[in-house]
Amino acid sequence: MHTLRVFFAILFPSKTHVELANYLHALQEVFSPDCIRWVQPEKMHITLQFLGNLPQAQLMQVTENVRTALTNQPAFQLELGHLEWFPTAHRPKVVSLGIQPEAPLAKLSATMGNVLISLNVPIETRPFRAHLTLGRLMRNKIPKELLKTMTVPVFSPINVTKIYLIESRPEKGEQNYYSLAEFKLLAGMVS
Repeated sequence: MHTLRVFFAILFPSKTHVELANYLHALQEVFSPDCIRWVQPEKMHITLQFLGNLPQAQLMQVTENVRTALTNQPAFQLELGHLEWFPTAHRPKVVSLGIQPEAPLAKLSATMGNVLISLNVPIETRPFRAHLTLGRLMRNKIPKELLKTMTVPVFSPINVTKIYLIESRPEKGEQNYYSLAEFKLLAGMVS
């Protein structure tokens, strides 16, 4: 059975990619290059639901049902915030930026999660916590207090008007992302 490695996510406009690239450059000068594998800014996204390996036969039903569930979801605005270890400072796996407000993201994640459960698609069981992964720890020998000393620039607000279903494919030793579907949120609601 052919499967696709897929997830639902928010993608960023090019202006945000430029801002993130500039910030990443500053972080790379502080952290040792053998400690963190940095995410390329153009690949950064906010994951709302990770489906893992979805049978291709289920793709159309998942897409149609999620589209229906998101029909009345309003567009909204996000702001990238503080630097943090994720999932916790005691057991960090990634260095990330917090995201505010978290409520509309949690609502979208729950809405899609309910659809997936109704279709017998397994979902993440841990509570949703919005974050933007900047880099993955390769060694856990980084002083955890280092993040507290880092300043975070003010990023431009991000208008979220679409959600994407993304396929993650391994190619040439890295993961590449391809949009399989987009879901428009109600226009005129961004505040």
